[in-house]
Amino acid sequence: FTGNYSDLNTLYSSSGISGTGNEAVTVSDTSLAATSLNTLNGYTTGVVNASAITTLTGTLSDVTTSYTANSAGTISGLGNEAVTLSDTSLTATSLNDLNDLTTGVVNAATVLTITGAIADLTITYAAGTAGTISNLGNENVTLTDSSVAADVLNALDNKTSGPINANTILTITGTAADANTVYASAGIAGLDSENVTISDTTLAATVLNTLDGYTTGVVNASSVNTLTGTSGAIVTAYAANTAGTISGLGDEAATVNSGTASVAQVNTIASATSGTTTATISEGDMSSLNAITEAGNALTITVTDASVAASDLNTLDGRTTVAVDAATVTTLTGK
Repeated sequence: FTGNYSDLNTLYSSSGISGTGNEAVTVSDTSLAATSLNTLNGYTTGVVNASAITTLTGTLSDVTTSYTANSAGTISGLGNEAVTLSDTSLTATSLNDLNDLTTGVVNAATVLTITGAIADLTITYAAGTAGTISNLGNENVTLTDSSVAADVLNALDNKTSGPINANTILTITGTAADANTVYASAGIAGLDSENVTISDTTLAATVLNTLDGYTTGVVNASSVNTLTGTSGAIVTAYAANTAGTISGLGDEAATVNSGTASVAQVNTIASATSGTTTATISEGDMSSLNAITEAGNALTITVTDASVAASDLNTLDGRTTVAVDAATVTTLTGK
């Protein structure tokens, strides 16, 4: 039999026509609903030739049924037609699988929500960029992952203007900057209690502290070899490490590269890490400088007293690997 679906359906549905059910059928429609094609395929054990179809429409389930029959050989001629979906909610894997079944464009304009793992969603949106899936970019996304890389989540966020529901995520990995971008995004929802494992080796303490403030989970900073910033920011980071909201600090270099540090701050920082503390001390009087408790650090110290006990100056010299500036000293006392 040959003809359009309407005529063929009338033929098979007629109670006045008998003896059908095993003949080959050639469909002449160029655009056809998948349910219609599937219905026609159910009428006969012969092959339904659908090579004339340039657009297949319907739900993903119905369209997939058509392609499954095409793979089984009961329908033939599919594989290069455009597909126009009618679903409002889909999984990324099912959309990707459908996209693989045709070289035509899959129109997903009706889709309002896509659900799945971020790897599958990344494939979906890559197909959208490539043009094999069309009309993506404003749908809601619901993730199913428990762990994601921050840069991949940010890339996904840039693919849709709809919100991304990330409340299944328990762990975020990546650079602190990428993780902070995730938390700062108005397009990503459901985050606030996940653990974060950062990959930075050199990190500004303010960036680390900002990240720590975004989540009630633990920020694992064990990759950090050098912590930089103001003395206050570095002290805050070590306090969080002691409290357990940041973990993995304790053997990195700590460099105060913005402003100076008080003796008290240097003592706090130096006692919190076995790495070298580098800082310029804000005080210059010996009564304050004598309170430096840690040794072996790169402390820039300028003595402001005119009269200093030699023993105190020698002790101070032993506290730092940088030469002590004692130019203001006019009198040394002691034995």
